[in-house]
Amino acid sequence: MLVILSFGIAGAALAAGLSTWTGTMGLVGERGLNHPSTKLALGASNSRTDFTGLTGAAHDPTTAKTTCWIAWRFKEKIGAWRYYREIGRPHLTAAGYVQDSPCIGPNGMAMRLQMLSSHELRIQFDTAPRSDPTLFDAAYAGRLRR
Repeated sequence: MLVILSFGIAGAALAAGLSTWTGTMGLVGERGLNHPSTKLALGASNSRTDFTGLTGAAHDPTTAKTTCWIAWRFKEKIGAWRYYREIGRPHLTAAGYVQDSPCIGPNGMAMRLQMLSSHELRIQFDTAPRSDPTLFDAAYAGRLRR
């Protein structure tokens, strides 16, 4: 009984430590019509972004949608930004990548977050693998709410 209770408390604490944010994002500097929906599950040291949008493949119908996700590990905080490094590779469904999302970037991408308020944050993705976060160059960006 004690073991089950302990796992229940730990599970509740873990769930309480995760916050979920949603919104859309897109390519920086482009005003296209395709803005994939983005869901961020944010924890203290790890997070995950899920993207849903058009496939962009020429052989698919123009309305075909797919999903992908990327896992992240917290790296450091610099000023108002929290930096994360990609864990592994983006996870794609059989339908392929999500158009205008960072799911097609190289291994070692970075994500950074800036809290704008208790209900809104700015999210950016740098698809070039860099070890120095001061060289962060946002390729994709958006705002998410909870």
